[in-house]
Amino acid sequence: LEVGVSGVAGQLRRTDIPPNPPRRVVSDVWGVAVDFRVNLAGRYGFKGEMYTGQGLGQTAGAVLQSLDAVTWKAIRSTGGWVEGFVYLTPNLHSHTGMFIDDVNDDDLTAIPQSLFGRTYNSAIWSNVLWDVTKNYRIAFEATHRRTEYKEPTNLPNSGFGFHTQFAWTF
Repeated sequence: LEVGVSGVAGQLRRTDIPPNPPRRVVSDVWGVAVDFRVNLAGRYGFKGEMYTGQGLGQTAGAVLQSLDAVTWKAIRSTGGWVEGFVYLTPNLHSHTGMFIDDVNDDDLTAIPQSLFGRTYNSAIWSNVLWDVTKNYRIAFEATHRRTEYKEPTNLPNSGFGFHTQFAWTF
């Protein structure tokens, strides 16, 4: 069993560029996270992380948004992920998990027909990886993702993805 606690504190600085009037904004960034890993019998287990904070787009939080596109205020968010894994043989393993990234809707300005104002992002995945040799891997993954927006005309984006991997490392 492993448990970790991490944090971030600092500031984001942004300066508008012409043709807009000069404006400089300094926003506070903070965040705290708890992560864990449980390995049972060396063959299966769980791992994950939970977080909360603001201005965390640069660390992949808040659906990759740090500042609101209009007000330039820091965006608050909460989320996390969990994944279960099992090693069927030393060379064949599978991982199944999910993540949720939930942004505070009050921190966002709705902008029609844009990618700004993402309020929620989630995914569920499952894969199978076969390490044929130390240097060659074959894998398959199925994923379902969903992203929601504050602007009602920006319809939720959701769909399935299927990915293959043929990796040769040296």
